[in-house]
Amino acid sequence: MTHCRSQDPDAGTITIPRQPIYQYEGDTSADFVNVQDTTAAIVGTVYPGEGIAFDGYWGAKLENKTSYYAIGYNTSLLVPNGTMSWTKSSTNYSIPVYLEDDVKSVYVGNFANLGVGVNIDLHAGNTFTIEPVLISSNSNGDYYLTETMAWYNGFTNTAALNGTGTENTLTFTDDYGFTVGCIGKGSWYGQYINAVINRTDEGTFNYPVAPTAITLNATDADEVAVLPEGTFQLEVVTIEPEGADTDVTWTSSDENIATVDENGLVKGMVFDGYAIRNGVNQAPSDNDHFDYFPVTITATAVESDATATPATASVQIWVKSSTRTAINDVKAGAVESVKYVNAQGMVSSTPFDGINIKVTRMSDGTTSTTKVLK
Repeated sequence: MTHCRSQDPDAGTITIPRQPIYQYEGDTSADFVNVQDTTAAIVGTVYPGEGIAFDGYWGAKLENKTSYYAIGYNTSLLVPNGTMSWTKSSTNYSIPVYLEDDVKSVYVGNFANLGVGVNIDLHAGNTFTIEPVLISSNSNGDYYLTETMAWYNGFTNTAALNGTGTENTLTFTDDYGFTVGCIGKGSWYGQYINAVINRTDEGTFNYPVAPTAITLNATDADEVAVLPEGTFQLEVVTIEPEGADTDVTWTSSDENIATVDENGLVKGMVFDGYAIRNGVNQAPSDNDHFDYFPVTITATAVESDATATPATASVQIWVKSSTRTAINDVKAGAVESVKYVNAQGMVSSTPFDGINIKVTRMSDGTTSTTKVLK
């Protein structure tokens, strides 16, 4: 372990000179060195309350040899705010770790005293996973390849670690815990079990809440209709339970009729087609004039826990055919006139911007109205 160092608080730096860190039998020792200049000291920048950052390469070098045990690059010493404990060969260990919260994960620095970090993915129901993590690459002169990994679930399969948690504790539940392995050599540095990560600060682990139901600002009963290149903004207006994950993805059942973007904005497409009178493509409010096609827009609430059933809500949007008017029922008369009325009562032969009431008059004297959005 390195002990000698000098610190200059005014300059905000810390200096660690070259020094022996381990003595072997005989005349060979391991030194802590600046890899780029083995005669120079290692200099770091001190960030009060946060830690120390080192620029460049440093490593543990065998004296009188060219090989290094390990090399670090642009590393940081972070102020710990948690502990990690585990058991190895019936011996209990406990080390300080650095914890940093994200929306759905926790970053753990100095994981298992390896000097590296892992991301822990938090799920609904206070469960978590740690995916396989590469902690080093390239041999850097080592005898063993250092393409090692900080995880393991058994001795034959690499797999994610699993566990359960509370507000300030993460407990590993896998039978085998984790192992650090050396790829290419088939060797494993050790098996660690009964691992627990505890917070020592005032923070808590915030687990996602799985949504169970969502509603939109429109339903099938609204019979929302849009013209080609017209738009309609869909939004999630309620989500249950309170505080559930509100990330939403949007999909269209037929993008040839209408598309929907990542924000729920529906856009009618320019297309040629006709609906079938009294068939599945018949607009419910359009009893005599059939030129609107249905498309289903679905919102899906995204949940980080892959085992949770996603909450969805859908609405049927009617989009006007661009070039063809279909009247497939022989009893229906021909279209005599079409006019559009806006919210102010103004009348025009072409639609106004915004919501219109489209009034279609047939040659047999009947009329139909449809709500249209341009």
